Amino acid sequence: MKAINPHFRSLKTSFFSVGTLVLLASASASAGTTTVFAPGVTRESGWYDVNKKSTEQRSEKDFTYCWAASASNLIDYWESRYVAAGNNLPNTIPSLNDSLGGYESSTFDIFLDDSNWNSVVNGSSRGADQRVALKWYFNGEGHTFSGNYALPVPGTGGYWKSEYTTIQKQLGDNFIQDEISGYSTWGGYASDKSVSTIKIFSEVIQNILSKGAAGFGANTSLRGGHAFTLWGADFDSVGLVTKVYITDSDDAERTLTASGLREYEITYDDFKREIYLSNTDYGNKNLITNLYGLSVYPIPEPSAFGLLAGVFALGMACSRRKARR
Repeated sequence: MKAINPHFRSLKTSFFSVGTLVLLASASASAGTTTVFAPGVTRESGWYDVNKKSTEQRSEKDFTYCWAASASNLIDYWESRYVAAGNNLPNTIPSLNDSLGGYESSTFDIFLDDSNWNSVVNGSSRGADQRVALKWYFNGEGHTFSGNYALPVPGTGGYWKSEYTTIQKQLGDNFIQDEISGYSTWGGYASDKSVSTIKIFSEVIQNILSKGAAGFGANTSLRGGHAFTLWGADFDSVGLVTKVYITDSDDAERTLTASGLREYEITYDDFKREIYLSNTDYGNKNLITNLYGLSVYPIPEPSAFGLLAGVFALGMACSRRKARR
């Protein structure tokens, strides 16, 4: 049994320390804002950011693999929490110590391997989504989607298959959470349109971050559909999301101004029942289309959501943020 995650290396190791228990939230009554991160994550550490090499000027094989980069972030995060909870990784995890392609994570190499995934379907390069990638990686599940979806090679994946039933017993059957569709959850097909779009969205984000992190998709103004990884959010005094903290696999793009953890504003249109990433490197009003949460192993640490509830109820000023290492 391996004692450490074989995918950890270089940039990634600077983002996470297995032995460190970090506080989850920071709140500022003066600003009326409470910041909540996924378990074990702060602004400075705990998050992952696999980046593609492709740019608008240089197209490489990873061009359509934003979904796989985001899934790799979530997998490495999940496995780090599994180890931090006192567990050993199974021997079935691919024993790659370094990324053969020079990426921040060797997990990304697994998805780029043609013996695992066919991204070219009928002559066109196709993408996928994070939930499809996670189901394949953990349990070897394929998918039945047609059209613009990359396809896993039958008989591949399933690196956690021997442990999958145990994980479900410990974290719940839905630890790889079902797709949360914006259209059916807070959008035009929402069951209760009397509830504000942003209120529904905020409750969804609170629930995801109380258990882990998430991948999500957005229709960007400049580049069409794109996958991101969600690590945290700012909530106002009544519990509505005002900002999200994300990582993006397209840091190499010339239009992006910085790498690492990004802060994007959340805006909404209650008439259209739409939620947007705003004031971003991709322009304004980037429609959020879906979310794919991943629950991680709990480690005893102070509850950010107890703090969040206290701030909303009492308006108390407090700070529970881990200092920069």
